[in-house]
Amino acid sequence: MIDVSLPGRNGYELSQDLLAIEPHLKVLFVSGYAGAELCRFFAMPVTDVHFLRKPVDPADLIGRVKFVLGLAHPLAGKASAQQHAVTE
Repeated sequence: MIDVSLPGRNGYELSQDLLAIEPHLKVLFVSGYAGAELCRFFAMPVTDVHFLRKPVDPADLIGRVKFVLGLAHPLAGKASAQQHAVTE
């Protein structure tokens, strides 16, 4: 789980660096900002990320983590999981 806003860089950039090292790594982004707006700001592909908005409800967190861990591919767009991609 990576916060999208990090000191000196953004979580999407960090995820790309980590995926280059470990291609099967599962990534879940969190932020207090609206998902689709945040994706546009950081130039993140909306269909390629799993996102939870803070504050996170514990049941939503558990459900999303289970979903992301069960995927064959690390990114939403590659797993055809559009219903779980970033939403506004």
